[in-house]
Amino acid sequence: MQQNNYTLLIEKLDQFIRKFYFNKLIRGVLYTTALIFAFFLLIALAEYQFYFSPALRKTLFFSFIAASIFAFAYFIIFPLLKIQKLGKVISHQQAAEIIGRHFSNVKDKLINILQLKTSAVSLEQAALIEASINQKSLELKPVPFTNAIDLNENSQYLKYAIPPFLIFVALLFFKPNIIKDSTNRLIQNDIVFEKPMPFSFQISEDSLEALQFEDFRLNIKIVGEEIPSEIFLYRKTENNGFTKTAPQKLNNTNYYYIFSNLQSDIIFYLEGGGFRSKEFKLSVSQKPMITNFSI
Repeated sequence: MQQNNYTLLIEKLDQFIRKFYFNKLIRGVLYTTALIFAFFLLIALAEYQFYFSPALRKTLFFSFIAASIFAFAYFIIFPLLKIQKLGKVISHQQAAEIIGRHFSNVKDKLINILQLKTSAVSLEQAALIEASINQKSLELKPVPFTNAIDLNENSQYLKYAIPPFLIFVALLFFKPNIIKDSTNRLIQNDIVFEKPMPFSFQISEDSLEALQFEDFRLNIKIVGEEIPSEIFLYRKTENNGFTKTAPQKLNNTNYYYIFSNLQSDIIFYLEGGGFRSKEFKLSVSQKPMITNFSI
């Protein structure tokens, strides 16, 4: 009977330990949900807005993967293993301390039972010790140790997990291109993606041909919802740099620029409002010359 009372006490402590880690598991799921969705939204929205470089996208992508693996392992896998008593778990003594903070009237008795059971005693004292353990165990038999943990308290952590999850779902339904485009660029982090311009530079590329030693007029038209207040032309130099110059403005959407006394092909691009065009090539053909004349 003595052994049964003590065994029951230990079983109740083991139940408490399992619930202790189950409580950690629930909290860990909420933490992991909050971390993964919040971190993902942060980098996805930032990438959607700013079009990061491949190096930065690669850093963000692998940081997200590492953070997700860490959160999943630390907050979910570890508690699951400890529920199954795999790995180091809290001792009965530590469990008694936690229970004692909730049931203050049983703390001393519970700790005393555990200490008595592990103490070295003589044979004469053994029977007396066992009787004391039995009596104290019997007194603690009605106490529900698992009530020291209230699983409902985890509801306070929903405020961390629900908002980022709801934002993610809302974007997925109402603005799926934000999630789709930014995620695609984060995954393909070796490719350079140019940010789409809110306007376009229109020039007649078919007419980008001129004769040597002559002038060439480049007509530029801007089309789009957001028209920049000014634009610039960047002309490639012999040392592969670019010189900046401002075309002449006719009105808000029309400009022109004169290339004077052309000598050779010219590479250039246009820039305005923080956006730049692709590079264009003005092809310069040698002007026909009479090298010999006879009658």
